[in-house]
Amino acid sequence: MSIFAGSFSAEAVRALELAPPDRVGGAPLEVLDQLAALIDKNMLRTIDLEPRFRMLSTLREYAHEKLIKQAEAQPLRLRHARYYFTLAREGAPALRGPQQQEWMRRLEAERDNFRAALSWTLEQAPEHAEDGLRLAVALGQFWSLHGDWTEGAQWLLRALAQQPHAKPLLRAWGLSMASELLDKLGRVAEADALAKESLALFRELGEARGLADALCNLAGARLSQNDYARAERCCWKRWRYIGKSIFRSARPPP
Repeated sequence: MSIFAGSFSAEAVRALELAPPDRVGGAPLEVLDQLAALIDKNMLRTIDLEPRFRMLSTLREYAHEKLIKQAEAQPLRLRHARYYFTLAREGAPALRGPQQQEWMRRLEAERDNFRAALSWTLEQAPEHAEDGLRLAVALGQFWSLHGDWTEGAQWLLRALAQQPHAKPLLRAWGLSMASELLDKLGRVAEADALAKESLALFRELGEARGLADALCNLAGARLSQNDYARAERCCWKRWRYIGKSIFRSARPPP
């Protein structure tokens, strides 16, 4: 469990399959039983009503050193990153629906783990940098709604810089989301440039929903520059592409 940053859920522990189950009389102990045993030994503590769990920082550091010595950290880091990508991707559409508040709370609770996954994929495991870009794109809507525009833009720009040859559709969505966040930050020239680049990629791929998003971002950048005529043209084109796609209210992560 030292692989987690901050708090974590029982569901996350199950997903990572961190260790073979203990056995009592030949029967495997459930994850919740194992967690309860660690709580009884004061090795974990519970927080919130979900519940969530947290390790003491000194115990976590000691356990993580052991994990590294046993050469088990890398595969668990990858499983950790992919679990949190799956969670972020699941939550992205819900952030534009009636479950928005529930999912905002859920994703907010995992911020430390999202940051740990992004940091590992982009800074310590360059061979998995594309996983980092996927996670950054999946978190784009959360950052946008939460107001974490600076943090979101920084992660997206770093991931895009490390993956200039990422799959075109993934790169297009990354550019599109980075453009949206940069425009919110007032970095209009950068937002305009990234919107154009994403627009070109989406057009090349024939991705109508992506074209609609890129045109929306381009319109926003043009409005910020008081270029109302070109912003209006982008909006009219956007509606044309929305009509060609099976439109959903949330951007689908690649």
